[in-house]
Amino acid sequence: MKDRYGENPLFECARNGNEAIFNWFMGDNEFYKARGQQNYKGQTIEHIVCLHKQFELVDEIRPRLDTPDYYGSLPLYYSLQQDDTKMIAKFFTDRPKECFRLRNYKWETIFHIAAKANSVESLKLIIGNTIFIDQLLKKDYAGNTAIHIAAKNGNIQILSFLCQNVTKGFLEIKNDFGLTPFEAAKEKFRLMEEALASKDNEEVYNTDQYKFKMANVEKAAKLLCKYDDFVTEEKWDAQFNLPLQMYLNDVADANMRIFMGKGFAQDYKVTDHRRPMTEVRKVFPQPPRPDEEAQV
Repeated sequence: MKDRYGENPLFECARNGNEAIFNWFMGDNEFYKARGQQNYKGQTIEHIVCLHKQFELVDEIRPRLDTPDYYGSLPLYYSLQQDDTKMIAKFFTDRPKECFRLRNYKWETIFHIAAKANSVESLKLIIGNTIFIDQLLKKDYAGNTAIHIAAKNGNIQILSFLCQNVTKGFLEIKNDFGLTPFEAAKEKFRLMEEALASKDNEEVYNTDQYKFKMANVEKAAKLLCKYDDFVTEEKWDAQFNLPLQMYLNDVADANMRIFMGKGFAQDYKVTDHRRPMTEVRKVFPQPPRPDEEAQV
């Protein structure tokens, strides 16, 4: 039996943390059939228990990594959005590399979700001492890296954490609008200023919460403007389970080493398609546009 939201009674138990009634339903085939049903948003009780932080009931439900709703969001994503360290510590810390492979339908990784919600403590629990620098090259549907997302949302805490674990090249990555993280934060601040100055939707924009977020976006832009506290060999070796030199020798490819600014001599002799885009453009300059040819 389902209600108008497409939910059976188990959803209400998961939402309210009613362990006694949930356990009363357990034991027959109908229970296991109902347990796997989705509501009209494609959510199962695994999503609901994480969305509503019902830690007392989670042992009976045991959320998994491979259960997307209609938005492609997983139970882990809902826990990250709320920085629910208790739930994440219990279920999502033993398989960090599996978590790294997850994407929703906006092509967002766990790093994008954590950057949007400023969930730095939850992200640290998932990562542990696993190397994740290559994950910060991944882009969402708009070409934003996790650093772009943290900067545009003014989430200083996680922005600082991500920047401390990368090299300078990561702050020069551009999204699909041609903006680096610094430029994206500046543009977001400009748009927020315009919205605040306009008389439209004044009840939305002229609030303390909006002004607080606007101030944080400005702080993010200032942080990125002169940022220089990048990862060093000492910091890397102290944090991760593989020393930097071993990572560069045995794991990173030539392209990654060059991008990190730690390329070996032989890396610069590889074929052009293996070089970073900036290197390719130096070797093969862009042809002049038609209007430039006419001027010549």
